[in-house]
Amino acid sequence: MARRALAARDACRRAGLSLLAIRPPQAAADSERAAFSEALTRCQYAYLVEGNSHGRLAEALRVGAKGAAKFEAWADVQEADLDARGCRIGFVMAARQAGMPSSLFEAAAPIKPAPTIRSTRQTQA
Repeated sequence: MARRALAARDACRRAGLSLLAIRPPQAAADSERAAFSEALTRCQYAYLVEGNSHGRLAEALRVGAKGAAKFEAWADVQEADLDARGCRIGFVMAARQAGMPSSLFEAAAPIKPAPTIRSTRQTQA
């Protein structure tokens, strides 16, 4: 589980860094460009926070944290994920208003799902 949290941390960091290359369209009105830039900055920050949260969860899992410490690490990830979802919605709305084509926002999975591992233990009745 810690490996998955580390993979999520790395994906968030890559997502945040990839946003550094995006600029608002020059043809957009000043207010649209400002909204685009604000949404972009919000997303960069959200991905940074989400990546850090996944890193803390990975550490909690690595050291075998129990109870409140483990729950708080998990809750931080959940909260950061909500913030990241909100930023994505705001960013897409601002980008569309600034005239960027919606084809740029087609969903893609940043992390390949881990294969399901089935237990080989026999259940006891």
